[in-house]
Amino acid sequence: MPDTRFGVLAAVVVLAALPAIADNEEEARVHFRVGAVKYTEGNVDAALAEFQLAYTLNPSYKILYNIGQCYMEQERFEKAYEAFSKYLSGGKDEVPADRKAEVEKTLQDIKTKLGGKVPKIAQKPAAPLPPPPAPAKAPPPPPAQAKPPRPSAEAYVPDPRAADQTLSARPADMSERDWYGVSAKDMRRFEAEAKGRPDLMLGQYLEERSRESWGLTLGEILTGAGAGAGVAVGLGGYLGGAKNVGNAGVAVVLGGVVALVTQLIIDAVDIGEPRLLYPKRLKAPAPDAGP
Repeated sequence: MPDTRFGVLAAVVVLAALPAIADNEEEARVHFRVGAVKYTEGNVDAALAEFQLAYTLNPSYKILYNIGQCYMEQERFEKAYEAFSKYLSGGKDEVPADRKAEVEKTLQDIKTKLGGKVPKIAQKPAAPLPPPPAPAKAPPPPPAQAKPPRPSAEAYVPDPRAADQTLSARPADMSERDWYGVSAKDMRRFEAEAKGRPDLMLGQYLEERSRESWGLTLGEILTGAGAGAGVAVGLGGYLGGAKNVGNAGVAVVLGGVVALVTQLIIDAVDIGEPRLLYPKRLKAPAPDAGP
């Protein structure tokens, strides 16, 4: 099993590591944020690819710390040793004392794991991915194919610790989906939204939906109240023999019903209330991201 005591969420190092001095640096920020999300979700391979691409676009020594963490999770200790060594040599006095002590302890642990052997440090960066070349023209669209079957919901196994209501903050190695208890339908909506917003986090998305849901719920209450008022006016008018009042009541009823049906359609098609097992955790503090 990977040794996770080196900091599971070290991938979310402060994004100031990427100074915005050119377009490449801004693109690197996007890949860095995506890598942090993938690392938090436990997808270490995807996180490493994003961090390496961010390092290619902006070779900041700080990103090497995240690359080293991914190699540790993969138990590729020689690669991790190389990344951490270059992190210290690149940062020099800029590395905080506590972080420097942590990395030096990690390097010593790696040498112990390798039987005292010190891995050879390559002169080039730790295998960053080259940026993709710009195509001369847009490639032709692929031939139409049948959509692959949607994965079975049974394939997803939630973290059993999520059911513990005494937890005050999300453990660093627990995914946001498990922490909030997000349904498969809402995860698909989040993934679709995140395609256009690479830096969108799951908790932020759920809060936005919750705020919109309040408006939908209020609309249903108001339209329902209007329909109920119409029923009361209509029945009162007919029972009292006031035909005009009765006709007015019928009109109010029909208007309320139309408004209510419209609101219900909007609720079902658009947003609706997020289906969470643990909605109160939207207000819980985020896990400790380290220095």
